[in-house]
Parts: sequence; C-alpha cells; structure tokens
Amino acid sequence: MSQLIIYEEMFVDGAYDLSRVEFLPDIVVDCGAFEGYFTLLAQAWFPKAQYLAFEPQTANHAAFMQNLRLNAVDVDVRHEAVSVYSKEMNLCGAGCGAHLGADLESPATPVKVVNLCELITDLAPQRLLIKMDIEGEEEKILPSLLPVLPTKCAIFFEWHHGDERFRQVQKLMEVAGFAVERCRTWYPNGDGVAFVDAFAQRK
Repeated sequence: MSQLIIYEEMFVDGAYDLSRVEFLPDIVVDCGAFEGYFTLLAQAWFPKAQYLAFEPQTANHAAFMQNLRLNAVDVDVRHEAVSVYSKEMNLCGAGCGAHLGADLESPATPVKVVNLCELITDLAPQRLLIKMDIEGEEEKILPSLLPVLPTKCAIFFEWHHGDERFRQVQKLMEVAGFAVERCRTWYPNGDGVAFVDAFAQRK
C-alpha cells in the first residue's frame, strides 16, 4: 500500500515535478527517502549532482539499497532521520508513515537523528535541491533551515499541520525570498486537517 501511495503522489498527482527546478543542483538531499523513488528520479534529471538521502525505517532503507543496486546508481544513503537536533530518538510506525516521537499505537525503534541545518551548513552547497517528506518534522526544520540555505535553492516538501499553519510557513518562506506553490491538498485522516504537498524556489 505504501508503494501505491508514493506512486500516486509522484506519477499521478505530480507532487515532484522536477521540471519546476530552474537550475542544475550541485547537491540533492532526500529527507524521508522511503525506497528511493525521488532520488532515482532526480538522478535521471540531474546526473552530475551529489546525492545524500536519509531513511530511518529499516525495511524502507533495505528496499532503497536494493533499488540502487538494480539501477546501478551510487548514492550516500544514511539509515537516519533528520530534525533540528542530533541525538537518538524513537521512530514509530512503518511504511511511508514512520515518524519521530511517541505513539502508543505503534512500536518504537531507536534511531539516530541528524541536525539538518548543521548538515547543510557543513555541505555549503551553491545550488541545492531538497525533498522533505518527514511526517511532521518539517514544522520544526523549515524555520531553522531558511537562514542557512544558498541563494539558488528549491524545496519539495510535504506539510502535515493544516491549512492555517501552512499559510504561516508560506509567508515565512516568502520573506526569505521563496515563491511557494501548493501542488496538492488532501485530508487523509478524516479529521479535517489538511496535508499539503508544496514546492518552494528562491527567485
């Protein structure tokens, strides 16, 4: 089911339309990489870029590594999660919905967490493409990440916190020079909380 959900997201709804990116990235960072579909798609578009991917869920990480072997692609894939701190946390859930934090309905697995803001600062890219599907952590990361991003930067991200808070982060990104486009809005949990797929590019 997770594979079908991601297939629909990418190839039916076009949430990751790489033709939107107006530059050739030197680094592509895939956060919440699942089985590597975005990375493989981006590698076909931007074969000269350096690739770094994060997938904390063990089964997803193993499938990603197998997909790399099948496609003869070399990518730095880390069995880690990303957030605004570097420490060990619990990962709950499976498939494409695994998330950091406590969840009484799902078993928890310890996972290493990397501070994405510090990582981007250390990488010092000139032209950066980020994909961020990290099941809620984007609300913590995006405000802290904006000051360390290069002038040429594009971000595909999934937002899990509803329309009102999406509009707030949209304004924050616009102040930082990004044009933000809403690609898809849906209500997966029946609770009226919108999930948004969005694309932001610094103009």
